[in-house]
Amino acid sequence: MHYNFDEIVDRSRTDAVKLDKLKALFGRDDLIPLWVADMDFKSPPAIIQALQERVLHGVFGYTLPSEEYTRSIVGWLNRRHDWQVDPLHINFVPGVVKGFAFAIDEFTNEGDKIIIQPPVYHPFRMVTRSLKREVVNNPLILEEGRYRMDFDGLRELASDEKCKMLILCSPHNPGGRVWTADELKELADICYQNNVLVISDEIHSDMALSGQRHIPFAKVSAESEAISLTLMAPSKTFNIAGIVSSFAVIPNKEIRERYLAY
Repeated sequence: MHYNFDEIVDRSRTDAVKLDKLKALFGRDDLIPLWVADMDFKSPPAIIQALQERVLHGVFGYTLPSEEYTRSIVGWLNRRHDWQVDPLHINFVPGVVKGFAFAIDEFTNEGDKIIIQPPVYHPFRMVTRSLKREVVNNPLILEEGRYRMDFDGLRELASDEKCKMLILCSPHNPGGRVWTADELKELADICYQNNVLVISDEIHSDMALSGQRHIPFAKVSAESEAISLTLMAPSKTFNIAGIVSSFAVIPNKEIRERYLAY
């Protein structure tokens, strides 16, 4: 299917956050709004058509995630990321940020430490602090214009028994890194050995550029599968952030059952 990426879409007077919050956040409204990951391309015709058909039905009551919904996710992950996921491991969540907030609340206690890898998506820090957990920084290292993980620093942090969780951003926002299998395996080994749960925010997984291929954290090893809760969504891929349709992939039965019971 061909798509017209040259069409200019006027988003004024549509309550678009990226435009209408400029004045409040930055004191002026004549800026190019690059502060939030929200594209100005129309969503694909198939999505628009499906929404139109649903609207014509005329009833918008409480809705369950359908089998078709789950099958579409399984098929997409298989085709796009060579990741074979059991449908039972997929769980709907009302947004990725809420998804990791639920995980923090369920799997850690007030005063516990949570590792993040700055510079990184700011809600990681904001949500952790709002839930009265301690943010522990494992800063990325910038070398020749490319970020890499500080594994020595991570080993030291993860060995602290108060460190219960790491929030991974993969692909990395804002650094743009698509982590390699070796990097993800090393991170998984460190966290597995120290009983650190990894919440992997993979919302940009379909946006890898320059011939890179996103590798889901949970698929790199048995260790990563055992300690992972992966959060994904079609919102960035198809520019539908206003439609809350995120999901968690949780292979570990004990983690999954606790998360579902939250």
